[in-house]
Amino acid sequence: MTIKNTDTATKTDTETGDSIEIAYIDNKTVALLRLNRPLRRNALNRNMIDAMQQALEHLQSLTTLRALVVLGNGPDFCAGADLAWMKSSRSYTREENVADAKVLALLLQTLQGLSLPTIGIAHGAVFGGGLGLLACCDVVLASANVQFCFSEVKLGLIPAIIMPFVSKAMPVREMQRYCLTAEVFGAEQAWRVGFIHEIYPEDALYEAAMVFARRFRENG
Repeated sequence: MTIKNTDTATKTDTETGDSIEIAYIDNKTVALLRLNRPLRRNALNRNMIDAMQQALEHLQSLTTLRALVVLGNGPDFCAGADLAWMKSSRSYTREENVADAKVLALLLQTLQGLSLPTIGIAHGAVFGGGLGLLACCDVVLASANVQFCFSEVKLGLIPAIIMPFVSKAMPVREMQRYCLTAEVFGAEQAWRVGFIHEIYPEDALYEAAMVFARRFRENG
Protein backbone atom coordinates (compact mmCIF):
# COMPACT_ATOMS: atom_id res chain seq x y z
CA MET A 1 0.00 0.00 0.00
CA THR A 2 1.33 3.46 -0.88
CA ILE A 3 0.20 6.51 1.07
CA LYS A 4 1.08 9.80 -0.60
CA ASN A 5 0.78 13.25 0.97
CA THR A 6 0.70 14.95 -2.42
CA ASP A 7 -1.84 17.05 -4.26
CA THR A 8 -2.37 14.35 -6.87
CA ALA A 9 -1.91 10.60 -6.90
CA THR A 10 1.06 9.31 -8.85
CA LYS A 11 0.10 6.77 -11.51
CA THR A 12 2.53 3.90 -11.29
CA ASP A 13 2.16 0.52 -12.92
CA THR A 14 3.33 -1.89 -10.24
CA GLU A 15 2.31 -5.46 -10.95
CA THR A 16 4.98 -6.67 -8.55
CA GLY A 17 4.54 -3.87 -6.05
CA ASP A 18 1.70 -1.95 -4.48
CA SER A 19 -1.80 -3.04 -5.46
CA ILE A 20 -3.42 0.21 -4.30
CA GLU A 21 -2.41 3.83 -3.90
CA ILE A 22 -3.67 6.46 -1.49
CA ALA A 23 -3.31 10.20 -2.03
CA TYR A 24 -4.55 13.17 0.00
CA ILE A 25 -5.74 16.43 -1.54
CA ASP A 26 -7.37 19.69 -0.41
CA ASN A 27 -5.27 19.95 2.74
CA LYS A 28 -5.83 16.27 3.52
CA THR A 29 -9.60 16.67 3.71
CA VAL A 30 -10.18 14.37 0.72
CA ALA A 31 -8.54 10.98 0.16
CA LEU A 32 -8.16 9.13 -3.13
CA LEU A 33 -7.99 5.35 -3.01
CA ARG A 34 -6.84 3.97 -6.36
CA LEU A 35 -6.90 0.33 -7.39
CA ASN A 36 -3.47 -0.16 -8.89
CA ARG A 37 -3.15 -3.36 -10.91
CA PRO A 38 -3.76 -1.84 -14.35
CA LEU A 39 -2.08 -4.67 -16.29
CA ARG A 40 -4.58 -7.02 -14.63
CA ARG A 41 -7.45 -4.58 -15.20
CA ASN A 42 -7.43 -3.94 -11.45
CA ALA A 43 -8.75 -7.43 -10.79
CA LEU A 44 -9.19 -8.25 -7.12
CA ASN A 45 -6.92 -10.72 -5.43
CA ARG A 46 -6.19 -11.44 -1.77
CA ASN A 47 -3.30 -8.97 -1.60
CA MET A 48 -5.42 -6.15 -2.99
CA ILE A 49 -8.36 -6.94 -0.70
CA ASP A 50 -6.08 -7.03 2.34
CA ALA A 51 -4.46 -3.75 1.28
CA MET A 52 -7.83 -2.07 0.80
CA GLN A 53 -9.08 -3.30 4.16
CA GLN A 54 -5.97 -1.94 5.87
CA ALA A 55 -6.32 1.35 4.00
CA LEU A 56 -9.98 1.83 4.91
CA GLU A 57 -9.28 1.15 8.57
CA HIS A 58 -6.48 3.72 8.44
CA LEU A 59 -8.63 6.32 6.67
CA GLN A 60 -11.44 5.81 9.15
CA SER A 61 -9.07 6.85 11.93
CA LEU A 62 -8.15 10.21 10.33
CA THR A 63 -10.26 12.97 11.84
CA THR A 64 -9.34 15.55 9.17
CA LEU A 65 -10.87 13.59 6.28
CA ARG A 66 -14.26 14.64 4.96
CA ALA A 67 -14.61 12.49 1.82
CA LEU A 68 -13.14 9.45 0.06
CA VAL A 69 -12.94 8.88 -3.70
CA VAL A 70 -12.52 5.30 -4.95
CA LEU A 71 -11.15 4.92 -8.48
CA GLY A 72 -8.95 2.75 -10.65
CA ASN A 73 -5.64 3.30 -12.43
CA GLY A 74 -5.47 2.40 -16.10
CA PRO A 75 -8.26 1.78 -18.62
CA ASP A 76 -10.62 -0.10 -16.27
CA PHE A 77 -12.07 0.41 -12.80
CA CYS A 78 -12.11 -3.27 -11.83
CA ALA A 79 -12.59 -6.43 -13.89
CA GLY A 80 -13.79 -8.50 -10.93
CA ALA A 81 -11.83 -11.27 -9.25
CA ASP A 82 -8.41 -12.28 -10.52
CA LEU A 83 -8.81 -15.65 -12.24
CA ALA A 84 -5.49 -16.91 -10.90
CA TRP A 85 -6.70 -16.18 -7.37
CA MET A 86 -10.02 -17.90 -8.07
CA LYS A 87 -8.30 -20.99 -9.49
CA SER A 88 -6.19 -21.34 -6.37
CA SER A 89 -9.37 -21.81 -4.31
CA ARG A 90 -10.00 -25.17 -6.00
CA SER A 91 -7.46 -26.71 -3.67
CA TYR A 92 -9.01 -25.13 -0.55
CA THR A 93 -11.13 -26.98 1.94
CA ARG A 94 -14.70 -25.82 2.44
CA GLU A 95 -13.65 -24.05 5.62
CA GLU A 96 -10.80 -22.29 3.80
CA ASN A 97 -13.13 -21.17 1.01
CA VAL A 98 -15.62 -19.77 3.51
CA ALA A 99 -12.85 -17.91 5.32
CA ASP A 100 -11.57 -16.54 2.00
CA ALA A 101 -15.04 -15.33 1.02
CA LYS A 102 -15.45 -13.57 4.35
CA VAL A 103 -12.38 -11.44 3.62
CA LEU A 104 -14.11 -9.81 0.63
CA ALA A 105 -17.40 -9.58 2.53
CA LEU A 106 -15.63 -7.75 5.37
CA LEU A 107 -14.05 -5.31 2.91
CA LEU A 108 -17.45 -4.49 1.41
CA GLN A 109 -19.01 -4.09 4.85
CA THR A 110 -16.19 -1.77 5.88
CA LEU A 111 -16.53 0.37 2.76
CA GLN A 112 -20.31 0.56 3.06
CA GLY A 113 -20.14 1.40 6.77
CA LEU A 114 -17.39 3.99 6.51
CA SER A 115 -18.26 7.21 8.33
CA LEU A 116 -16.78 9.21 5.44
CA PRO A 117 -18.98 10.05 2.43
CA THR A 118 -17.65 7.97 -0.46
CA ILE A 119 -17.61 8.59 -4.21
CA GLY A 120 -16.97 5.80 -6.70
CA ILE A 121 -15.69 6.58 -10.20
CA ALA A 122 -16.65 3.93 -12.75
CA HIS A 123 -14.88 3.74 -16.09
CA GLY A 124 -13.89 1.07 -18.59
CA ALA A 125 -14.82 -2.43 -17.43
CA VAL A 126 -16.63 -2.89 -14.13
CA PHE A 127 -17.26 -6.61 -13.67
CA GLY A 128 -18.15 -8.85 -10.73
CA GLY A 129 -16.61 -7.60 -7.52
CA GLY A 130 -16.09 -4.18 -9.08
CA LEU A 131 -19.85 -3.69 -8.97
CA GLY A 132 -19.77 -4.71 -5.33
CA LEU A 133 -17.25 -1.97 -4.53
CA LEU A 134 -19.33 0.68 -6.30
CA ALA A 135 -22.53 -0.52 -4.62
CA CYS A 136 -20.92 0.32 -1.28
CA CYS A 137 -20.17 3.92 -2.25
CA ASP A 138 -22.59 6.73 -1.41
CA VAL A 139 -22.35 8.38 -4.84
CA VAL A 140 -21.28 6.70 -8.08
CA LEU A 141 -20.22 8.65 -11.17
CA ALA A 142 -19.70 6.80 -14.45
CA SER A 143 -18.16 7.46 -17.82
CA ALA A 144 -20.48 7.40 -20.80
CA ASN A 145 -18.69 4.36 -22.24
CA VAL A 146 -18.48 2.26 -19.06
CA GLN A 147 -19.36 -1.44 -19.28
CA PHE A 148 -20.94 -3.28 -16.35
CA CYS A 149 -21.33 -7.04 -16.09
CA PHE A 150 -22.11 -9.64 -13.44
CA SER A 151 -19.84 -12.12 -15.16
CA GLU A 152 -19.73 -14.83 -12.49
CA VAL A 153 -22.37 -17.07 -14.09
CA LYS A 154 -20.13 -17.54 -17.11
CA LEU A 155 -17.86 -19.47 -14.74
CA GLY A 156 -20.73 -21.40 -13.17
CA LEU A 157 -20.78 -19.20 -10.07
CA ILE A 158 -23.22 -16.76 -8.53
CA PRO A 159 -22.19 -13.30 -7.26
CA ALA A 160 -23.24 -14.29 -3.76
CA ILE A 161 -20.81 -12.12 -1.77
CA ILE A 162 -21.72 -8.86 -3.52
CA MET A 163 -25.47 -9.50 -3.80
CA PRO A 164 -26.45 -8.11 -0.37
CA PHE A 165 -24.69 -4.85 -1.24
CA VAL A 166 -25.81 -4.57 -4.87
CA SER A 167 -29.43 -5.29 -3.88
CA LYS A 168 -29.36 -2.01 -1.90
CA ALA A 169 -28.06 -0.09 -4.91
CA MET A 170 -30.49 -1.32 -7.59
CA PRO A 171 -33.91 -2.99 -7.66
CA VAL A 172 -33.69 -6.71 -6.89
CA ARG A 173 -35.56 -7.69 -10.06
CA GLU A 174 -33.08 -5.80 -12.20
CA MET A 175 -30.16 -7.31 -10.29
CA GLN A 176 -31.58 -10.81 -10.79
CA ARG A 177 -31.81 -10.27 -14.53
CA TYR A 178 -28.22 -9.14 -14.93
CA CYS A 179 -26.87 -11.74 -12.52
CA LEU A 180 -28.59 -14.54 -14.43
CA THR A 181 -27.85 -13.37 -17.97
CA ALA A 182 -24.36 -11.87 -17.56
CA GLU A 183 -25.44 -9.20 -20.04
CA VAL A 184 -23.07 -6.30 -20.47
CA PHE A 185 -24.94 -3.08 -19.77
CA GLY A 186 -23.87 0.50 -20.05
CA ALA A 187 -24.15 3.80 -18.25
CA GLU A 188 -27.68 4.63 -19.42
CA GLN A 189 -29.04 1.29 -18.20
CA ALA A 190 -27.16 1.58 -14.91
CA TRP A 191 -28.56 5.08 -14.41
CA ARG A 192 -32.08 3.92 -15.26
CA VAL A 193 -32.04 1.30 -12.50
CA GLY A 194 -30.43 3.68 -10.00
CA PHE A 195 -27.04 1.99 -9.73
CA ILE A 196 -25.17 5.15 -10.74
CA HIS A 197 -26.02 8.77 -10.06
CA GLU A 198 -24.44 10.75 -12.90
CA ILE A 199 -22.86 10.15 -16.32
CA TYR A 200 -19.93 12.20 -17.64
CA PRO A 201 -17.38 12.06 -20.44
CA GLU A 202 -14.46 10.05 -19.13
CA ASP A 203 -12.10 13.02 -19.10
CA ALA A 204 -14.55 14.95 -16.91
CA LEU A 205 -15.06 12.26 -14.26
CA TYR A 206 -12.30 13.29 -11.88
CA GLU A 207 -13.32 16.95 -11.74
CA ALA A 208 -16.95 15.94 -11.26
CA ALA A 209 -15.91 13.77 -8.32
CA MET A 210 -14.00 16.70 -6.83
CA VAL A 211 -17.14 18.84 -7.01
CA PHE A 212 -19.02 16.23 -4.98
CA ALA A 213 -16.12 15.81 -2.55
CA ARG A 214 -16.03 19.54 -1.88
CA ARG A 215 -19.78 19.62 -1.35
CA PHE A 216 -19.39 16.92 1.26
CA ARG A 217 -16.48 18.77 2.84
CA GLU A 218 -18.54 21.92 3.26
CA ASN A 219 -21.34 20.17 5.14
CA GLY A 220 -21.47 19.51 8.85
